Amino acid sequence: RAPPPRSVPDSALAAAQSAGLTDVHARRVALVERLVMRVARERYGDGPADLAADWLATARAEGPAAFDRLAGAVEGESVETLTAVLRTLTAYFHLVNKAEQIEIVRVNREREMAATAEAPRGESIAEAVAELAAQGHSAESAAALVARLDIQPTLTAHPTEARRRTVLLHQQAAAAALDRLTGDDLTPAEAEDAEEEALDRLRLLLATDEVRSGEVTV
Repeated sequence: RAPPPRSVPDSALAAAQSAGLTDVHARRVALVERLVMRVARERYGDGPADLAADWLATARAEGPAAFDRLAGAVEGESVETLTAVLRTLTAYFHLVNKAEQIEIVRVNREREMAATAEAPRGESIAEAVAELAAQGHSAESAAALVARLDIQPTLTAHPTEARRRTVLLHQQAAAAALDRLTGDDLTPAEAEDAEEEALDRLRLLLATDEVRSGEVTV
């Protein structure tokens, strides 16, 4: 029987909280783990899913010390099993990255709502201006400083971040569903819908090749 929406394993939640995450972020990360492992179990079976979960838990608990032991375990697995494990863990880490981006937005919104003219939001331009004023700098001296800045942005294609548009869309949709799922104002029916949307997107994500092996045809 499937667990109720928004429920997370105690072990996954404890691991996320021990990493110093806020309660909201820790719950979202633990939810990512539960849903990804559920879809991996559907697609690849218990063996690869259990292996992925075990590697994740071992690396989380032991850190770099576990790498050699995990490397030894890799030698005894088939290519098919390793492919399934890697695809599972890749989906997990991509969604954890999305969860972190969502958390950054949430924290900045909280800071913005708590900010005042006398106490601007931390790490904002308004705070920098207030700090300059507190140090006795005039508007003219601040403008002169800005005029001396030499900013030269560099645009480059990052090869390690080359992902298919389809993969990115599935990741974004799954992350959006997870964000809704961790909201406080959902009815039970809305929570079920959000979880099913996240699961469907994860199913599509694991069924989509990371790299297109052939050209698109009509």
